[in-house]
Amino acid sequence: MLATVAGDAGLGDTAHQFLDEGGADAFGALLHFERVCELLRILGVPFEINPRIVRGLDYYTSTVFEVISTNLGAQNSLGGGGRYDGLIRTLGGPDISAVGFATGLERVLQALSKQEGGLPLEPSIDLFLIPLGSESLTRCIPLLQRIRSAGIAAHMDYSGRKLQKVMRYANDCKAKFVTIIGENELESGIVKLKKMSDGSVREVPFDNLLSTLLVRDI
Repeated sequence: MLATVAGDAGLGDTAHQFLDEGGADAFGALLHFERVCELLRILGVPFEINPRIVRGLDYYTSTVFEVISTNLGAQNSLGGGGRYDGLIRTLGGPDISAVGFATGLERVLQALSKQEGGLPLEPSIDLFLIPLGSESLTRCIPLLQRIRSAGIAAHMDYSGRKLQKVMRYANDCKAKFVTIIGENELESGIVKLKKMSDGSVREVPFDNLLSTLLVRDI
């Protein structure tokens, strides 16, 4: 399935033709594609579905995409890529899914200059979000966007790995704070904000997490 991250449109006849020709694999790909579109809508990312996008290599599965800028005129493509679930296995590695993209550095720099966007001097993570389950992931994705938009460097785990491994990864990333958000946290509306330097934990209302981080001036 193909999309340009750039309005929103339905798949219509294209989806029916795709399902008729592809069978069960096509149905799974369509469900994945609809999930991607759902998360883009949650994030408020404008996009349009374009069944005519073509990538030059045949190892892509499910979704391919192109990212464009509205500030660069006719040469407006910043990059493109897609998902490839079987490529690593084909190359002799483990059977794991992957997504990748290629981008033009000059185009990105041009877009940043027109947006007056700066580059970070030192990579650092203020907050590491760990969602447990699909519902938590859906709730955390727009939260992550709001936190980043407020100028706070934040990262989130998408892997679904065991909690111990994810916590170890957050520590390796030198995250200042970590919060785990699962079913209990969503039901109670309270999350625990852990300060990694000393292990102290503070309970914070889910809806006040961003304001708490801003007040703490991390």
